[in-house]
Amino acid sequence: VCVCVCVAETLIQAGATPEKIAIYNPCVGDRETDTCTIEQLLLCGVCVGLTCGGYDYSKQEYPGRSKLKSPDDLTSLLHWLLTHPTLSDTASKRLLLSTGTRFKMHHRRWGGVGIAYIHELITSLLSHLPESPNSLTSAEIKSRLLLENAVSFYSYGWLPPRGEETVVHYFTCHWCRETHEDKEQHYSKFGFIYCSMGCLDKHRCAQFDPKLHA
Repeated sequence: VCVCVCVAETLIQAGATPEKIAIYNPCVGDRETDTCTIEQLLLCGVCVGLTCGGYDYSKQEYPGRSKLKSPDDLTSLLHWLLTHPTLSDTASKRLLLSTGTRFKMHHRRWGGVGIAYIHELITSLLSHLPESPNSLTSAEIKSRLLLENAVSFYSYGWLPPRGEETVVHYFTCHWCRETHEDKEQHYSKFGFIYCSMGCLDKHRCAQFDPKLHA
Protein backbone atom coordinates (compact mmCIF):
# COMPACT_ATOMS: atom_id res chain seq x y z
CA VAL A 1 0.00 0.00 0.00
CA CYS A 2 1.29 3.47 -0.92
CA VAL A 3 2.47 5.69 1.92
CA CYS A 4 -0.13 8.32 0.86
CA VAL A 5 -2.94 5.87 1.59
CA CYS A 6 -1.34 4.92 4.92
CA VAL A 7 -1.16 8.59 5.92
CA ALA A 8 -4.81 9.17 4.99
CA GLU A 9 -5.99 6.06 6.88
CA THR A 10 -3.93 7.02 9.94
CA LEU A 11 -5.43 10.51 10.03
CA ILE A 12 -8.95 9.12 9.69
CA GLN A 13 -8.34 6.60 12.49
CA ALA A 14 -7.07 9.49 14.65
CA GLY A 15 -10.43 11.24 14.23
CA ALA A 16 -9.80 13.58 11.29
CA THR A 17 -12.72 14.28 8.97
CA PRO A 18 -11.96 12.61 5.60
CA GLU A 19 -13.38 15.54 3.61
CA LYS A 20 -10.88 17.86 5.33
CA ILE A 21 -7.83 15.77 4.40
CA ALA A 22 -6.02 16.66 1.18
CA ILE A 23 -3.18 14.55 -0.24
CA TYR A 24 -1.40 16.53 -2.96
CA ASN A 25 0.40 14.92 -5.88
CA PRO A 26 0.15 11.32 -4.61
CA CYS A 27 1.99 8.51 -6.31
CA VAL A 28 0.26 7.67 -9.56
CA GLY A 29 0.27 3.95 -10.15
CA ASP A 30 -0.83 1.86 -13.09
CA ARG A 31 -4.41 2.93 -13.79
CA GLU A 32 -5.13 -0.40 -15.43
CA THR A 33 -4.82 -2.24 -12.10
CA ASP A 34 -6.81 -2.15 -8.87
CA THR A 35 -3.88 -0.62 -6.97
CA CYS A 36 -4.21 2.93 -8.26
CA THR A 37 -3.26 5.23 -5.38
CA ILE A 38 -5.64 8.01 -6.37
CA GLU A 39 -8.50 5.54 -6.62
CA GLN A 40 -7.74 4.24 -3.12
CA LEU A 41 -7.58 7.78 -1.73
CA LEU A 42 -10.91 8.73 -3.28
CA LEU A 43 -12.50 5.59 -1.87
CA CYS A 44 -11.19 6.62 1.57
CA GLY A 45 -13.19 9.83 1.18
CA VAL A 46 -10.22 12.23 1.23
CA CYS A 47 -9.48 14.99 -1.28
CA VAL A 48 -6.78 14.53 -3.88
CA GLY A 49 -4.77 17.54 -5.01
CA LEU A 50 -3.06 17.67 -8.38
CA THR A 51 -0.61 20.29 -9.60
CA CYS A 52 -1.32 21.70 -13.04
CA GLY A 53 2.07 23.35 -13.51
CA GLY A 54 5.72 23.09 -12.54
CA TYR A 55 6.25 19.76 -14.31
CA ASP A 56 9.51 17.86 -14.19
CA TYR A 57 10.84 17.75 -17.74
CA SER A 58 14.02 15.90 -16.81
CA LYS A 59 15.15 13.50 -19.52
CA GLN A 60 16.58 11.08 -16.97
CA GLU A 61 14.64 9.01 -14.50
CA TYR A 62 15.41 9.20 -10.78
CA PRO A 63 13.89 7.64 -7.62
CA GLY A 64 10.68 9.26 -6.44
CA ARG A 65 9.98 11.08 -9.69
CA SER A 66 6.33 11.91 -10.27
CA LYS A 67 4.49 10.01 -12.97
CA LEU A 68 2.99 13.32 -14.11
CA LYS A 69 5.84 14.55 -16.29
CA SER A 70 3.88 16.79 -18.63
CA PRO A 71 0.48 18.48 -19.05
CA ASP A 72 -0.55 15.60 -21.31
CA ASP A 73 -0.02 13.14 -18.46
CA LEU A 74 -2.26 15.19 -16.17
CA THR A 75 -4.92 15.59 -18.85
CA SER A 76 -4.92 11.83 -19.41
CA LEU A 77 -5.28 11.17 -15.68
CA LEU A 78 -8.13 13.67 -15.26
CA HIS A 79 -9.91 12.26 -18.31
CA TRP A 80 -9.64 8.75 -16.84
CA LEU A 81 -11.00 9.89 -13.47
CA LEU A 82 -13.89 11.94 -14.85
CA THR A 83 -15.01 9.16 -17.20
CA HIS A 84 -14.54 6.29 -14.74
CA PRO A 85 -17.83 4.37 -14.31
CA THR A 86 -17.66 4.37 -10.50
CA LEU A 87 -15.22 7.18 -9.62
CA SER A 88 -16.37 10.02 -11.87
CA ASP A 89 -18.85 11.59 -9.43
CA THR A 90 -16.52 11.20 -6.43
CA ALA A 91 -13.58 12.57 -8.40
CA SER A 92 -15.51 15.66 -9.49
CA LYS A 93 -16.25 16.39 -5.79
CA ARG A 94 -12.85 15.50 -4.29
CA LEU A 95 -10.27 16.81 -6.77
CA LEU A 96 -8.37 19.97 -5.82
CA LEU A 97 -6.39 21.53 -8.65
CA SER A 98 -3.41 23.79 -8.04
CA THR A 99 -1.48 25.98 -10.47
CA GLY A 100 1.80 24.79 -8.97
CA THR A 101 3.38 28.18 -9.63
CA ARG A 102 6.38 28.45 -7.30
CA PHE A 103 9.28 29.86 -9.29
CA LYS A 104 9.82 32.53 -11.90
CA MET A 105 10.42 29.87 -14.53
CA HIS A 106 6.81 28.69 -14.11
CA HIS A 107 5.45 31.95 -15.58
CA ARG A 108 4.93 32.19 -19.32
CA ARG A 109 7.34 35.08 -19.61
CA TRP A 110 10.14 32.75 -18.58
CA GLY A 111 8.99 29.65 -20.44
CA GLY A 112 6.48 28.11 -18.02
CA VAL A 113 2.80 27.29 -18.55
CA GLY A 114 1.60 30.31 -16.55
CA ILE A 115 -0.95 30.87 -13.81
CA ALA A 116 -3.97 30.78 -16.13
CA TYR A 117 -3.00 27.42 -17.59
CA ILE A 118 -5.30 25.57 -15.19
CA HIS A 119 -8.34 27.19 -16.84
CA GLU A 120 -7.07 26.34 -20.32
CA LEU A 121 -6.38 22.75 -19.31
CA ILE A 122 -9.84 22.19 -17.81
CA THR A 123 -11.59 23.88 -20.75
CA SER A 124 -9.68 21.69 -23.22
CA LEU A 125 -10.31 18.55 -21.15
CA LEU A 126 -14.06 19.11 -20.85
CA SER A 127 -14.40 19.68 -24.57
CA HIS A 128 -13.25 16.07 -25.12
CA LEU A 129 -15.39 14.42 -22.44
CA PRO A 130 -18.30 12.33 -23.70
CA GLU A 131 -21.67 13.85 -22.89
CA SER A 132 -24.20 11.79 -20.98
CA PRO A 133 -27.78 12.82 -20.20
CA ASN A 134 -27.40 11.56 -16.60
CA SER A 135 -24.00 13.15 -15.92
CA LEU A 136 -22.95 16.67 -14.98
CA THR A 137 -22.59 19.31 -17.65
CA SER A 138 -19.18 20.68 -18.56
CA ALA A 139 -19.99 23.94 -16.79
CA GLU A 140 -20.92 22.09 -13.57
CA ILE A 141 -17.74 20.00 -13.64
CA LYS A 142 -15.62 23.10 -14.28
CA SER A 143 -17.33 24.92 -11.41
CA ARG A 144 -16.62 22.00 -9.07
CA LEU A 145 -12.97 21.62 -10.04
CA LEU A 146 -12.08 25.31 -10.00
CA LEU A 147 -14.35 26.71 -7.29
CA GLU A 148 -16.79 24.58 -5.32
CA ASN A 149 -14.34 21.88 -4.20
CA ALA A 150 -11.84 24.41 -2.84
CA VAL A 151 -14.56 26.44 -1.10
CA SER A 152 -15.99 23.29 0.49
CA PHE A 153 -12.54 22.08 1.61
CA TYR A 154 -11.53 25.36 3.25
CA SER A 155 -14.94 26.03 4.85
CA TYR A 156 -15.44 25.11 8.48
CA GLY A 157 -18.57 25.26 10.59
CA TRP A 158 -17.36 27.75 13.17
CA LEU A 159 -19.41 29.38 15.89
CA PRO A 160 -18.04 32.23 17.99
CA PRO A 161 -17.50 31.33 21.64
CA ARG A 162 -20.14 32.45 24.09
CA GLY A 163 -19.20 35.59 25.95
CA GLU A 164 -19.02 35.69 29.69
CA GLU A 165 -22.34 36.37 31.35
CA THR A 166 -22.43 39.74 33.04
CA VAL A 167 -23.81 39.56 36.58
CA VAL A 168 -25.62 42.77 37.58
CA HIS A 169 -26.24 43.47 41.25
CA TYR A 170 -29.01 45.78 42.47
CA PHE A 171 -29.86 47.55 45.72
CA THR A 172 -33.09 49.09 47.04
CA CYS A 173 -33.03 52.46 48.71
CA HIS A 174 -34.45 52.14 52.23
CA TRP A 175 -36.23 55.50 52.08
CA CYS A 176 -37.62 55.91 48.54
CA ARG A 177 -37.86 52.13 47.91
CA GLU A 178 -36.48 52.53 44.37
CA THR A 179 -34.18 49.86 42.90
CA HIS A 180 -30.86 50.86 41.34
CA GLU A 181 -27.83 49.08 39.91
CA ASP A 182 -25.16 48.47 42.49
CA LYS A 183 -22.58 50.31 40.37
CA GLU A 184 -24.51 53.60 40.76
CA GLN A 185 -23.45 55.96 43.53
CA HIS A 186 -25.11 55.18 46.84
CA TYR A 187 -24.67 55.79 50.54
CA SER A 188 -25.01 53.77 53.69
CA LYS A 189 -25.63 54.63 57.33
CA PHE A 190 -26.27 52.31 60.28
CA GLY A 191 -26.79 49.39 57.89
CA PHE A 192 -29.32 51.29 55.73
CA ILE A 193 -28.63 51.92 52.06
CA TYR A 194 -29.73 55.13 50.30
CA CYS A 195 -29.63 56.18 46.69
CA SER A 196 -28.89 59.81 47.50
CA MET A 197 -27.94 62.13 50.33
CA GLY A 198 -31.50 63.50 50.22
CA CYS A 199 -32.95 60.11 51.19
CA LEU A 200 -30.33 59.73 53.91
CA ASP A 201 -31.15 63.18 55.39
CA LYS A 202 -34.87 62.44 55.39
CA HIS A 203 -34.31 59.18 57.25
CA ARG A 204 -32.02 61.00 59.69
CA CYS A 205 -34.87 63.38 60.47
CA ALA A 206 -36.98 60.28 61.23
CA GLN A 207 -34.39 59.17 63.79
CA PHE A 208 -33.33 56.30 61.45
CA ASP A 209 -36.44 54.41 62.42
CA PRO A 210 -36.27 51.13 60.42
CA LYS A 211 -40.07 51.09 60.07
CA LEU A 212 -40.29 54.51 58.44
CA HIS A 213 -39.77 55.28 54.76
CA ALA A 214 -41.20 57.61 52.14
